[in-house]
Amino acid sequence: MGMPWDMKQRLTLARMDDARHYSRIQAAQEAVYLNNYAIKSKAVEDLLHEESLVPAKVRSVFSFCQQIAVY
Repeated sequence: MGMPWDMKQRLTLARMDDARHYSRIQAAQEAVYLNNYAIKSKAVEDLLHEESLVPAKVRSVFSFCQQIAVY
């Protein structure tokens, strides 16, 4: 795992699959699929660029496990 600070950064900087991320991705998908914007259009880039998101509904296994572990 590397140095102790490396593990601390992994925990503190980890991305969470939350409603805010999902809503941005969903808005980008609507722009692309419903409004015919290009993936590289300013409208889509403005939604996703800040957090380096992609307009895909791919949920990682880790994210899924985090959700079921809460319940």
